[in-house]
Amino acid sequence: MTGETSRRELLRAVMAATLLPVFAGSVSASAVAQARSIAPPSVPMLLTRRLMRELTGGYSIFRIRFGAVNGGFRVDGSQVASSVKAPPNLAEFARLEQQRVETGLFPLELDARA
Repeated sequence: MTGETSRRELLRAVMAATLLPVFAGSVSASAVAQARSIAPPSVPMLLTRRLMRELTGGYSIFRIRFGAVNGGFRVDGSQVASSVKAPPNLAEFARLEQQRVETGLFPLELDARA
């Protein structure tokens, strides 16, 4: 990125920040809240978490479900699969990691806004 491009981007950001209050007055707070609210899926989903480390890598798959709570959402989930790739000299470590069940991610609560 050149210095000229950086300055242009900075000027655009400053102008947008300066003009925002002018235009924000014409938009109701509820319209802004509705535009940014989250609509979670109503059916269970699969979430894949991929881990990359210097010596090993792998992934875990979780079955998750969203539910409404306290004006936001609760996400419940459980691990359904795991895979670990590692060099042969770390095979025992890979086996232990693959057998480990992740229990610290869920449940979690989300605000209703994006």
